[in-house]
Amino acid sequence: VLCWQPDAGTTINNQILIEVSKCVEKQANASEFPQHFLGASLQEQPDKFYMALSKKRLIVEAESSMQTIMENLQSYRIKFALNCEGFQYRLGDFRVRVGKVVPMNSENLRGIVMEMEYLPIYSCKTSHLIMSEFFEILKETLGKKSLPGHFVHAEQNFSEFGLSDQYTSWHTVVQYASILAQMSTTMVLKKEDGKIPFASISPCSKMHKNFPQHFLGASLQEQPDKFYMALSRKRRIVEAESSMQTIMANLQSYRIKFALNCENLRGIVMEMEYLPISSWKTSHLIMSEFFKILKETLGKKSLPGHFVHAEQNFSEFGLFDQYTSRHTVVQYSSILAQMSTTAQ
Repeated sequence: VLCWQPDAGTTINNQILIEVSKCVEKQANASEFPQHFLGASLQEQPDKFYMALSKKRLIVEAESSMQTIMENLQSYRIKFALNCEGFQYRLGDFRVRVGKVVPMNSENLRGIVMEMEYLPIYSCKTSHLIMSEFFEILKETLGKKSLPGHFVHAEQNFSEFGLSDQYTSWHTVVQYASILAQMSTTMVLKKEDGKIPFASISPCSKMHKNFPQHFLGASLQEQPDKFYMALSRKRRIVEAESSMQTIMANLQSYRIKFALNCENLRGIVMEMEYLPISSWKTSHLIMSEFFKILKETLGKKSLPGHFVHAEQNFSEFGLFDQYTSRHTVVQYSSILAQMSTTAQ
């Protein structure tokens, strides 16, 4: 923690704070955001999507809708896609999956993968010793076939990713990120007869052209489990789970410049809603009459100011006449953009 010490004969003022903030912000902008990450979906966690940033030794878990959100935000693009699918076997306490790696919409074989899991034990170190012996037996069996190649297992230092000895899906993602980064692909779930897709891996790269530099994030009282992102310039509203803010922070793809809520005084806002009707056009006429009456009442108070309502063209955001939370976000993004330079 550092304290600013003013020079003799000077006092601290807001201009100093502004200049210091600009310097810090310049340094923050100079640091690189992750340009690439590997996205993964696993059979045992169908409602989850994992992002592996190998260079930063970081694994981020999100809802399965994360891929769609990334596409809508146009912040990252999928370089290309692979399917990883095959057969699953139960050999005593071992579960083995063997499958092929093929590009999306193609049967062009790109690789062969095998998963081994010792089900009774979750400790990586303990089960690793047992699986090593099992793998040696399997190698002997494969060696008798005189096949032109062999399986290779790259040892991983899971602690570098902040993972403990207790095995989880995150450990699986780290291993797929390692072997499939060599193939440089995306795997999309596509089931064929008799085969199961057991992993889906997606290397994504950051988009530079027309990349959205700013967006306004919003949480609403009536939708506490949702987080909305408004890209006003692109006329787009993206809906995500409330955990999206944490995910963005972990990915380090965006940073919050500053945050506003409707409690700390930076302005005064008023929401009006006519509950019986969900049609925006119909209720707008009724609320306009109500607002006129309210303005007359406020006018008698001689207050130094007045409320202003900026009309919005919701159709530009792809929104219909039926009012939703997204309509509310569009309006907040308009008025709060005037109070704050940029919000994320």
